[in-house]
Amino acid sequence: MSDKEVFFLKPAHEDRNPRIWNNCYLAAREMFKAHKGCMITLSPIKNTRSLQQNAYYWKLCSLLADKTGYLKEDISEYAMIECKFTRESKTWKGAEHKPRSTTSLTVKEFIFLIEYVIKLCIDNEIQYPQTDFYGMDKVA
Repeated sequence: MSDKEVFFLKPAHEDRNPRIWNNCYLAAREMFKAHKGCMITLSPIKNTRSLQQNAYYWKLCSLLADKTGYLKEDISEYAMIECKFTRESKTWKGAEHKPRSTTSLTVKEFIFLIEYVIKLCIDNEIQYPQTDFYGMDKVA
């Protein structure tokens, strides 16, 4: 057993797998036995995109911008609109859709957006950095 164990727990009524709760209890008990004590820290799970996800997203947008000649901000706006992450803004011309801020996206929405931009990279034959850190581990 390592000196640090991390578990993502949801409230009991949402958790369909009580094994996670049991594993957390067993890990704490084993750590307590092994070290004659342990410290348990509880913190809420953040449900918005991380800085690491955001940096990866903008790297992908920059690669697309370099290949296509568009600005990375235009690539981002296009992807947000295509993924339907928009807010409606009424103007004198009628309804106009504008992209939301990426900070308002949940982890799951941001993963969807990143995967859309990855698809654009593939469609444009762009070599992109492949990683597994962009949030899939945060979605149950």
